[in-house]
Amino acid sequence: FSGEKSFELNQVLDQALSFPFGGEKKLIIIKNFEKLTDKKSLNSYVKDPANFTVLVIAQNSSVADASKEPYNLLVERKYLFEAKPITGNELADWFVRIAKKKNLDIPEDHARAVIEVVGENKALLEMQIQKFIDYSNSGKKLTIEELIKLSSPTKEYSIFDFIGAIGRGDKPKSLEVGFNLLDSRVEIVFII
Repeated sequence: FSGEKSFELNQVLDQALSFPFGGEKKLIIIKNFEKLTDKKSLNSYVKDPANFTVLVIAQNSSVADASKEPYNLLVERKYLFEAKPITGNELADWFVRIAKKKNLDIPEDHARAVIEVVGENKALLEMQIQKFIDYSNSGKKLTIEELIKLSSPTKEYSIFDFIGAIGRGDKPKSLEVGFNLLDSRVEIVFII
């Protein structure tokens, strides 16, 4: 279900309380919870949820006040989870840990270099690790040059990266970002 202003949360909660057909459990996902106007009706369900229903509520924005209903009850019951995208040092640490799990030793500075080439998409980064493993099947340690050479330049830049490169006067980076934007089908009007 997608939450909109005309969306009736009570109808979904009624479905959550009805027994599943042909199975032991049912999964209900509500997207865009932040757009709902009446969220308090969720309280009664949170107090006594159906054991045969898994209710997932996704809110794309941060919670303004976690002490208000229904968030306070969700926090109290430990049902609330905030998923933040990892970036910077956390992403480099994650990359190093994933590589180690696959028996590949990549130093943190090498990981940062790969992330700079590939971008911050975790799925793409994991694919690079598999490529590194295939390349170094003899178990040798890869140099930073080899890692960068093997990494696919899949990083998608934004128009702000383009403006930043132009502002710094970095002509090569400006061209790289500009061509990347064109390849990713960004409207030429935004680039101009």
